[in-house]
Amino acid sequence: MSKQILAVHQQSQILESLELVLSNWGYPIVKASSIQEMNARLRKSKPRFLLLENGLITAEQLESLPLLSRETKSRDLTIALLGESTSTVGISAHHILPMPLNIFALYEALQQSLEPVPRQDVRVKVRLPGMVRPSDKHYNLGEVLCLSTGGMFIRFGVPLPTGTQLEIILPLLGMKCELEVKGEVIYQVSPCAENNYNQGVGICFSNTSPREKDLLERYLENRLHEDLEEHLGQSGSADPLFIWKTLEDLDSKSA
Repeated sequence: MSKQILAVHQQSQILESLELVLSNWGYPIVKASSIQEMNARLRKSKPRFLLLENGLITAEQLESLPLLSRETKSRDLTIALLGESTSTVGISAHHILPMPLNIFALYEALQQSLEPVPRQDVRVKVRLPGMVRPSDKHYNLGEVLCLSTGGMFIRFGVPLPTGTQLEIILPLLGMKCELEVKGEVIYQVSPCAENNYNQGVGICFSNTSPREKDLLERYLENRLHEDLEEHLGQSGSADPLFIWKTLEDLDSKSA
């Protein structure tokens, strides 16, 4: 079943930011900046999830949008409102996402609505050096290609059986710190033509502390933020869409 998302907002920068983040997570997206565009996209694209600017639609305009009316029950469409108020007039929303938008709240809403087995942790594509070692053995250097607060996929040439307990060192580049965590191999990827002969393992982190999880969240948010700045050509300016944690926030939590 399609997992297409329709994003509707009057600010083009917010639409571009959403497109970059959702594409990173593997979700196809169509965009609209007006009610007329939204109506056309709803009829043509048949999206499963609607991200709608709160307050964009008035009660009078809703009458011309039967696909969004309270009486429409047959359409498999999840509606999330982007904004502070409790609801846009006449629309029954499944999710209310205040702005600025917390990226983890957005991910959770999408997982609950679109995935048969929802994930709890945001995954981000990265290229990050990492070292892992089984107990009582030496460290092996590899390249982390996918990272979340709950685990990672690392590419390297040493086969490790499922269930292997590991010690892991991750340098969080740009944050002047590194994490030392423990984990367990939960799956293997063997080299073949279909994956360009890559070899590696998926690892689930175990017993991460609140501060370690906060640092991972901060790193993942920063990576997405950097991608947004590069994509939008706004180096040095804060993006209006997301909430970005600061080091002061993390320090206050660990105090």
